[in-house]
Amino acid sequence: MIRNKFSILTVDYNSHKKSNHFGNFFTKAFMKRFSFLEKN
Repeated sequence: MIRNKFSILTVDYNSHKKSNHFGNFFTKAFMKRFSFLEKN
């Protein structure tokens, strides 16, 4: 389930990266939080 959500987020990230610098920044911040949650 988490992996499936992660794949969807990656697709969203790629779309944002093309169109929107803020989307890119937001996704990087989210990725940091996601890896922090994964470690715990």
